[in-house]
Amino acid sequence: MAENERLMAGRLSDLADGSAMKVTVGKNDVLLVRRGSSVYACGNNCPHYGGPLNEGTFGDDTVTCPWHNASFRFTDGALTVPPALDDLPTYEVTVQNDEIFVGKVREPGIRMPDGDDRRSILVVGAGAAGNACAEALRRNGFAGSITLVTRESDRPYDRPMLSKGFVSGGAQEEWLYLRSEEFYRSLRISVKTGAAVERFDPSTRSVILSDGTTLTGDSVLLASGSRARTVAIPGAERTGVFTLRTASDARRIRAAAGTAKSAVIVGAGFIGMELAADLAQAKLAVNVVAPETEPMMAQFGQLIGARIRRTHESYGVTFHLGCTVREISGGVEAERVLLSDGSVIAADMVVLALGALPETAYLEHSPALLENGAVVVDEKLRTRADGVFAAGDIALVPYGSVGRFRIEHWVTSEAQGRHAAASMLGDQAPYELIPFFWTRQYDGSIKYLGFPGTADRIAYRGDPDNGAFLAGFYRGGHLFGAATVGMSSELLSLENAIRGSDDLPFERFAR
Repeated sequence: MAENERLMAGRLSDLADGSAMKVTVGKNDVLLVRRGSSVYACGNNCPHYGGPLNEGTFGDDTVTCPWHNASFRFTDGALTVPPALDDLPTYEVTVQNDEIFVGKVREPGIRMPDGDDRRSILVVGAGAAGNACAEALRRNGFAGSITLVTRESDRPYDRPMLSKGFVSGGAQEEWLYLRSEEFYRSLRISVKTGAAVERFDPSTRSVILSDGTTLTGDSVLLASGSRARTVAIPGAERTGVFTLRTASDARRIRAAAGTAKSAVIVGAGFIGMELAADLAQAKLAVNVVAPETEPMMAQFGQLIGARIRRTHESYGVTFHLGCTVREISGGVEAERVLLSDGSVIAADMVVLALGALPETAYLEHSPALLENGAVVVDEKLRTRADGVFAAGDIALVPYGSVGRFRIEHWVTSEAQGRHAAASMLGDQAPYELIPFFWTRQYDGSIKYLGFPGTADRIAYRGDPDNGAFLAGFYRGGHLFGAATVGMSSELLSLENAIRGSDDLPFERFAR
């Protein structure tokens, strides 16, 4: 669209007050939203994975993507809730004689702030929280130095993609990275890869790297994420036995899957089930071993777990539930897996998908920061040390009257990284975003809003066996979480009940 060009986008009489609609203007899909006498125009495709925002959920001035709950202000395009990284493009709007015209577009972007700023911010970790913090600092006008330190060899990348298409080859290598190298250079964000932090001194806000280098910040964000949980299994040292946490792990599994005919997944949680789906679609014979009676029971309960199992079985996955692994046998390479029930499974490759633990070993000399292996923070994500913040997998965060939780989810880590950046720059708002996550397996997606825990009772709307449904997880008479397939807007409507500000008794949930 030329600088001063205006194009007709629709008629005001077709856009009722409080409504929204998608229109095509030139080659662009544009979302028109009417609020009273005002009409707003922004991009209709979520910059995360292209979700159609016209099918999303609308607030007074926001729209939430129906796919992964990224939220934006349609008034100015600003991102308010991840997992998207970018704002939406917005358009100038004029209305004449019932005709709506869109004109000049404001493209989204982050620029390097002006000014001479001598302050420095050091970020330990370059995952979702660390990267989001660095970007938010620049968005919020911070012009000082920013350094991200990561033990990994890669710049920030999309970790959820590792178990959602990457190991089978469905997702390409270049799709992993959140930003280009030029992006970090242009914003003067230093990303130090291959830099393992051995120790942190909160009194001086300094880290000591494995090569002896010391780095210091005026403010520090601890966002070191998690490491894969392992157990002592005889034979786990054999070639062909893997864990999946990093991009390097995923590349090794991808290489093995290229020649393997069979795989055993040990564990039936998020990583295990997503990886099972990916490898099954790559035509490997997949066996899943887990001690539970259904997959993902800890997250979704038995009824939804049974639905997940049936879906996998329809793609050829075999389950060995109520079992553990006694031994992984073979020569140099893994060849067989012996189970606790005495059965033996042939395996060209084995993946231990047993969950994750917070990566806090470098804080063992700073015990005041820790509680049960997690970093304790307040509602502004400040630790017990001045100028030191924490976010993501390692942070134990207060959520008002609901309690304190350590959440291991991508969206939460991004949101906390953004909030930590604002707190560093003086914002006094408390962190309040209710955790959200999703798991995509084959062509379906299950979404969850709320907190972890074991439910006393689960209420259902819809058809949890085969169709669209909404499930409410109750503990002590209070709703603490909800899951859905196909009822995203109803899921979002439960936020206040989960937060505790609205009351939704178990008996009323199913309607």
